[in-house]
Amino acid sequence: MQQQDDIEIQKEVTKPKNKVKKSKERLIINVSSSQYPVIRYVGKKMLDWKIQKDENATNWDVWWTDGAVFSDLLGRMNAHQKVNHFPGMYSLARKNHLGRNLMKMHKQFPQAYNYFPYTWLLPAELSDFRANIGKNKTFIIKPEASCQGKGIMLVKDSEGLSIHEHYVAQRLLEQSFI
Repeated sequence: MQQQDDIEIQKEVTKPKNKVKKSKERLIINVSSSQYPVIRYVGKKMLDWKIQKDENATNWDVWWTDGAVFSDLLGRMNAHQKVNHFPGMYSLARKNHLGRNLMKMHKQFPQAYNYFPYTWLLPAELSDFRANIGKNKTFIIKPEASCQGKGIMLVKDSEGLSIHEHYVAQRLLEQSFI
């Protein structure tokens, strides 16, 4: 009896399996909220996705947006649909919000949050910044809402900083990790 069972199992293992040919479905990326042609190029030419430009469509797999994702979109999404941003990303992506949150965490947990340079939000913390600026120290000044390196300055004093502009100031690391 055992021998017969072994033969049956061996037949099943050696029997060629019928290959089911799966049709390759193309993903759909909705780019109605994106102004950048590179997103459409990568989606269509490199990933072979279908491009959709109708902002009211619901049959997309990926929604690419240049801005924040609104809660009404999140509420309409199906489980398989993905977006390139998530709620609360603004608090992480903006230099001023990130600096403020990191400094709060540094005050609460100084040992765990000692991996970034001290940060000042200008002009609100300008007097404390001026008290900490000294000889042979270089500071990096970044506009709080700019990107791609625009408006970044290296300074050794606070002269020339406008009290009407909003900046994030940090001591420049001599040994950066890059």
